[in-house]
Amino acid sequence: RGQIKKAVKEGPEGTYRATFEDKIQNSDLIFCRTWYEMKLPALYNPITSYGKQRLMRTTAELRSDLGLEPIINKDSEYNEIVREKKVFAPLNVPKKLMSNLPFKAKEKAFELEDKEKHKAETKNLLKSLELPSVAPLKVMLNDREKKIY
Repeated sequence: RGQIKKAVKEGPEGTYRATFEDKIQNSDLIFCRTWYEMKLPALYNPITSYGKQRLMRTTAELRSDLGLEPIINKDSEYNEIVREKKVFAPLNVPKKLMSNLPFKAKEKAFELEDKEKHKAETKNLLKSLELPSVAPLKVMLNDREKKIY
């Protein structure tokens, strides 16, 4: 990388003085980007004042004047988006990792669907044990049931 400092008056046209970051080797390629001002011939006649005159019409104006229907692309029409519902695989935690987790993070013994079944089994058990000595057991089971649910 380098920088052009200034043009040199002696020597052929286009000679300049430049500095570079490092010593230049014979194998180095040097590109010099320069700009030269050129005068272009006028190839157009610009209109400076339009007044009330419009020189161009839009495609829609031309089509309406000629009585043509607008072009409708089928790609541009709105379609209802139909998405399939995503079904995710259940989370599978290895047993070794599960044993190291704290109690709150471990899998529950039964899920929401099984709660109703569990309640029904508990009530059936209590009905079958209609003995006078079962009253403390009923209280204990009710308390346990409240804690679980």
